[in-house]
Amino acid sequence: MGPDKSGKSFWLIELAYRAMTQRHRVLFFEAGDMTQNQIMERLQVRNCGIPNRATKPGDKYCEYTYPKRFIDGDSVQVAAVHYKKSLLDIEKALAGRDSLMKDRMKSTKSYLRLSCHSTDTLKVSEMKDIARREARKGWSPEIIVADYADILLAPSGIEHSRDQSNAIWKQLRGLSQEMNCLVVTASQSNAKGYKSDLLDRTNFSEDKRKLAHVTGMIGLNVSSDDKEQGLTRLNWIELRDQAFNDRRVCYVAGCSAISRPAIISKF
Repeated sequence: MGPDKSGKSFWLIELAYRAMTQRHRVLFFEAGDMTQNQIMERLQVRNCGIPNRATKPGDKYCEYTYPKRFIDGDSVQVAAVHYKKSLLDIEKALAGRDSLMKDRMKSTKSYLRLSCHSTDTLKVSEMKDIARREARKGWSPEIIVADYADILLAPSGIEHSRDQSNAIWKQLRGLSQEMNCLVVTASQSNAKGYKSDLLDRTNFSEDKRKLAHVTGMIGLNVSSDDKEQGLTRLNWIELRDQAFNDRRVCYVAGCSAISRPAIISKF
């Protein structure tokens, strides 16, 4: 859960990428927040570690900050990077993909599959049908990622928006149970989340019942100062059958220029 522009899609793509490189089968659903090309660009940038956007329009190079270590508690020491080589292009992306599969994953098999849809068209029932179809082909997903739950299309016949939200989250829980896999998605916080230092269970949007259907929910806390440092503060908002402290924070620093939200971390 996080406010608008807090990096939810970055985190979902990061999770999918890391799972794929560990040879877990990941089925990634894009419900309309991004296009397939945008997702592929972020994956290619993440894999190659090469920025694809110049500092200024018309430039051929990129300048960005890279986190080095934590100092004075939650402050991040960053290093300025002047990337003077050419930006990411299709040749570099293909070379990076081949190197990943040959040298790191040591496999030619596909461990990540994308299913991209336009806004307000994808239902959980369709996600389930696609997952079943892949399983029948011998590729049963271990992880299903949905970017993201709040823009999925609700089941037919439900009028009120709160009930629609509840139905979507119930169905996502059912998808996890039927396919016996991890289902990961994201959710917008409410308007108060923009001013909250730490998100908690009161910052749900639409319907609080969504909290009842998840095994765990993590808050993405990013203040204006955090953004300058590339910092995200993670805390448990909900965690089924386990004791947790929603005020305990994991500090994670990353770099958006190379599509890596998590480079260094500390509690």
